[in-house]
Amino acid sequence: MKSFLCFIFAIFYFVGVPVFAETDTQTLNQGTDQEQEKITKHKKTDYEEKSEVLKYGLSSEVIELILQLQNEKDTRFIPDLITLFTNEKNIKLKTAILSFFTELNDASIENEVATILADFEKYNTDFLRACIQYCAKCKLKDEAVTLGLKTIIDENKTEIKESAIIALGSIGNSDDALYLISVFESEDENGNDSKLSLIFRQAVMQALIELKEKQTVDFLKECVLDTFENTIIRARAITALGKLGPTVDSEIIDILVRAYEETDPIIREAVIAGLTGFSGNETASRLLLLAFKDEYYKVRLKAIETSYEMKSSETIPLLFYRAKNDPEMSVKNAAIEALGVLGNAETDEWLREIFNDSKTHVDTRIKVAVSLLKNKPDFIVLDIEHEIVSAINDRQKKQFVYNLGKNISPYKHAGLVRVAELFLKHADASFKSIGLDMFKANHFQDLVPIIQEIADDKKSGALQNRALSLLSQVNLDTAQGNVDTVENADSFEDTSVIQN
Repeated sequence: MKSFLCFIFAIFYFVGVPVFAETDTQTLNQGTDQEQEKITKHKKTDYEEKSEVLKYGLSSEVIELILQLQNEKDTRFIPDLITLFTNEKNIKLKTAILSFFTELNDASIENEVATILADFEKYNTDFLRACIQYCAKCKLKDEAVTLGLKTIIDENKTEIKESAIIALGSIGNSDDALYLISVFESEDENGNDSKLSLIFRQAVMQALIELKEKQTVDFLKECVLDTFENTIIRARAITALGKLGPTVDSEIIDILVRAYEETDPIIREAVIAGLTGFSGNETASRLLLLAFKDEYYKVRLKAIETSYEMKSSETIPLLFYRAKNDPEMSVKNAAIEALGVLGNAETDEWLREIFNDSKTHVDTRIKVAVSLLKNKPDFIVLDIEHEIVSAINDRQKKQFVYNLGKNISPYKHAGLVRVAELFLKHADASFKSIGLDMFKANHFQDLVPIIQEIADDKKSGALQNRALSLLSQVNLDTAQGNVDTVENADSFEDTSVIQN
């Protein structure tokens, strides 16, 4: 009997224990897999994590997130931000939300801002200035907004009066133009010192430039002809008068010609800025061509800007000359940008040559690339790709490639896919970030796996969060695209090249 028990014990010892150990290991592995599955299953999405921060985060955390949303132009949380702006008491946080909506040019909080302006005495200067900036940027023409701005002006709230005047110029009408003239004429009665009074009168002139109301013509002519008036005020009056154009008053062009003969370059610059209202006018064209040869570089700069606004093809030879020979780099670069829009086959080819020439100053090469990519992308995109492919791993050219990539990253073009891939695969995090910018602008489907790799890499830090956010947007766009495809099956629009 004893020997039989020893035999059974030996079987358990040599056979049973390993079996029990293997069973325990399998159970443990199954438990680990189940726990991992639970973790994966309950892992919060990028949207959920950001929603929680907006609902439960500290003010500093929420402000940091809002800045991120603003930089990434992430619009998914607009309803949450509207609610937060309405209910929040923290002024710093409300200012951050204002900045977000201002940057996106979104008028969703128009009513809330109008209420704030109506009761402006309760708020600090910086917050009110942010509110006014929001009104101007979003062109809020609500009567309550206009009334709030006028109240600030009438009550001589000096810290924000200038901002309110200029904002009214952005959103006002003919009645507001006449109101601003009365503000200009009565400014000396407000008790402000002469310096402050001058600032407000100059602001009125800036506002009248934006308003372009024909009711102001007599007042503007009077200011221009008053040679004892402040130079900046006269200059702005000249520009405002010019922008009204010949249909308002046939004498305007003669006033501009006489003003251009003055020795003060500020006045001459203002005259050229005012020529945009005279497209096709022979006298205005002669003045514009003359300004390209002005000794004062700011007048030449204004001539380039005006030719761009007027889309004047007759200025191409002068633009070409300035781009090649002007002694001021700022004028050269401005001419290059204008040629990117107005240029012909000859100038386009010259621009491509200087981009591909390594001896050209790097800033100029980048200006050329951006100008052509923005306006004639198919003409330059292969040259950009070739340059980046050949230089991205060259240490001596690292800064150039980085700056080139950063400047072209906002633009959308299918031909940039390889460039974006090179930046995304670069070892330097700053290059990867530019690659994410390119992906954000283009949503290259072929690069989604690379974005997913970054999103899965916990060591990527801030890049991981950006990648997760971009993937969420791509998925949302894809879902919306499927809906649009079903709803618009009979329509087609070629969007292979979209200029930013």
